[in-house]
Amino acid sequence: MMLAGFFEEVWHGTKTSQEIKNLLDEAKLHMPIHLYLDARSVFAAIANPETKQPTEAQLLYEVKALHHHLMSGRIERLTWIDTLDMLVDALTKGKVGRRALLTAFASGCWLLTRPDHVVFCPKFRPQIRQIRVSPLGNVELRKI
Repeated sequence: MMLAGFFEEVWHGTKTSQEIKNLLDEAKLHMPIHLYLDARSVFAAIANPETKQPTEAQLLYEVKALHHHLMSGRIERLTWIDTLDMLVDALTKGKVGRRALLTAFASGCWLLTRPDHVVFCPKFRPQIRQIRVSPLGNVELRKI
């Protein structure tokens, strides 16, 4: 959410911290926040309105906070993807290939190679962005 606040200022001029907080509270930031997970159990716990104790007990408060942010519109979309499509692993794990990450940076497009991703977006704002998924799994975000 902090990055969305930074981009808000870059694209729309300097704002006070109170103005950024108000935009965030009202889900009116111009850059939607999307969260991608490769942990299916954490995804299920966040998406479930009756959040139960996750397997890792220390995640309970984070899970409840993320669920609240989704329902309030602060986070627009929660998506579970296969671990093999997780780009960030190339930055943190030495044995993961970097080709997908380099392709995403070069083209501005994230290619999801596994078609079985699951999306949860309770407060979708179609006026902000349009999502296009090609038959090959290419995901493009565009301003409308």
